[in-house]
Amino acid sequence: MSTASRPLIAVTMGDAAGIGPEIVVKALSEPGLRERCRPVVIGACWAIDEAAALVGAGLRPRAVERVEDAEPAAGVVDVLDPGNLAPGDVATGTVTAAAGRASVEYIEEAARLALAGRIDAMATAPINKEAVQAAGYHGDIGHQEILGRMAGSELTATLLMTRGLRVAHLSTHKPLIEAARFVTRENILAGILLTRDSFLKWGLDDSIIVV
Repeated sequence: MSTASRPLIAVTMGDAAGIGPEIVVKALSEPGLRERCRPVVIGACWAIDEAAALVGAGLRPRAVERVEDAEPAAGVVDVLDPGNLAPGDVATGTVTAAAGRASVEYIEEAARLALAGRIDAMATAPINKEAVQAAGYHGDIGHQEILGRMAGSELTATLLMTRGLRVAHLSTHKPLIEAARFVTRENILAGILLTRDSFLKWGLDDSIIVV
């Protein structure tokens, strides 16, 4: 597969104070990955550099100005750094509003790129819900809510997929009592229709639906 034909994947770094950067560099050090896609991290170059050194990944960050500039190379992680987070803003293992805000902004940037058709897919590293709320994003308690807001979608669902099985969540991020109350005929039907319509749009077999 030629370099230009490989899918361009935006990988959001997650919360710099947590395990996100480490997960990213470990994943991107997987042998053969760059023969299958062109990954570009949206995050802080310094955080990726520190994480690579911490886990011994043998990678170094390379700043790019546009995701389209990503060029797979051994030992290199292409990073689109919005410049919204400094090392002094973060304490490892500590909840900070700065890290929470930056983690949401990384997701927002990847979403904008996806909606504009500039990337083929996005993958996300973990964020910290407490840090996100400390940054003032009280309605965005998870990736699903952020992506729904960016896409202007009122009805969203989390979809888990493995070979032979696809499972759409009826609800997410709800206290147990609220999750139980959410199980109504109307909500179940809406979830089934959303899943079925999405499968048809994506060209998937709509016969395997579990909500």
